[in-house]
Amino acid sequence: MIFSAAPRLTCALLFALALLSPAVAAPKPVPAKSHEGALDDSIDTESADMGVRLKAMEQEQYGIEQYLYLVLFNQQYGARIAAERLTIPTVDAGVEPAYVFSRAS
Repeated sequence: MIFSAAPRLTCALLFALALLSPAVAAPKPVPAKSHEGALDDSIDTESADMGVRLKAMEQEQYGIEQYLYLVLFNQQYGARIAAERLTIPTVDAGVEPAYVFSRAS
């Protein structure tokens, strides 16, 4: 019986390809964008530009929804759990809402 080297070579190449394919196909990490600049920037609610006014309305709606979630939580669990809303600064110069829960006294 004569064994051919072709199946062994094919198997070895497929194995090497399987080992190297995740490294080649892995996505490159995207660096975070820096939002450095003046911290006194705000949305002009009196702007004539409809895009700016729409963005201001979306931000206002978001703030109202967050407040509503806190009110609903306090109505349902306020007798047992106290909740306090905080804002935490983020790396990209924004703020992230956070909640601190404790026993109701």
